[in-house]
Amino acid sequence: MRIICELSTGVVMGRIVSVLRFIGAALGLWLALTAGAIAGNLGDRVGTFPEWTGPPPTRPAVGDLEYPQWMAGHWQIRSTLMDLKAPLAPEIVTPGFEGNRELVDQPIEFAVKFVPRQSLPALGLLGKGATRRANTLTIVGDRAYNGQQITEAYLGPGFVKNVEADPASPNEQVVTLTGNRQLVSNVVERASESPTADDFIATEVVQQTFQSPGENPVYLNTVETTSVYHYHPNDTYPITADQYSAIYLSPRDASYAIAKKQPVALYHYQLTFTAIAP
Repeated sequence: MRIICELSTGVVMGRIVSVLRFIGAALGLWLALTAGAIAGNLGDRVGTFPEWTGPPPTRPAVGDLEYPQWMAGHWQIRSTLMDLKAPLAPEIVTPGFEGNRELVDQPIEFAVKFVPRQSLPALGLLGKGATRRANTLTIVGDRAYNGQQITEAYLGPGFVKNVEADPASPNEQVVTLTGNRQLVSNVVERASESPTADDFIATEVVQQTFQSPGENPVYLNTVETTSVYHYHPNDTYPITADQYSAIYLSPRDASYAIAKKQPVALYHYQLTFTAIAP
C-alpha cells in the first residue's frame, strides 16, 4: 500500500519518503489479483523479513489492482512505523532514512476508500485457480481520494496541490507539490496471494521520478511494498495489516555497483482499519 520516495532536501522531503511509500499501493491502495498469484512465495518472503537480499517474485503489472470483497468501504487507517533498517550501512544510507527515525511509534491517521468497479474480461487465474468472469464487480481503491488523504496526513494540506489518478492508466500516479514539483510513480511489477478467505498478501514494485520546473526529470529509485492483510469481521478493527517496504537503488546511482539488487532501506509498518459511517 505504500511507496517510499527518498529525496535529499531536508525533513519535509524525508517525509515524502513516508507518504509515497503509501502512495503506490495506497494512492489507490493497490494490491492486485489481476496479475495472477504466485502461490506461497510472498508469504515465505514475509517470514524472512528483514533478511531480504533481492527483489520479490513478481510479474509485469497489467490492469488495475483488485482487493478482496471484505476490503470494500470507507475506512480510517492508523499507520505506525514499527522498525526500519539500512542493511548496507554504513557504506550506503539513503537520504531520507535517518529523518524517518522520528516517525517510529508515531501513528499517522487518514481516510481511504475501496469501491466497487465493473471488471474486465478474465485475464488469467485468480487465487487458487478461479477464473474471473467479465462484468462482475471487483473492489479497487479510490486512487485520487486516497492519495490526497495520505499525502496531506504526512505533509500537511499546504504542501500538496493535488493528486492525479487516470482511470485509463491505473498504474501511474502523479503527486503535484508546491512549486509545481511532481512525483510520478509507476507500478511495473506485482504479485498476490490469498492463503485463506480472510488473508490477502500482495506485492507491488514501483519506479519513481521527481520532476521540478525547468529541470530534467530525476529517476529516484525502485520501491517494493509487500502487504499482509487480515480480516477480523467481529473485532474493533475489522482489518489489520503488516506492511514491508524495501528501497532499491537506480542503476544510475553511484552506489549501485555496491548494492546491485539488494535493498538499501527497509521499513515495517502496522495498520488498523476502522469503518467510517456513511
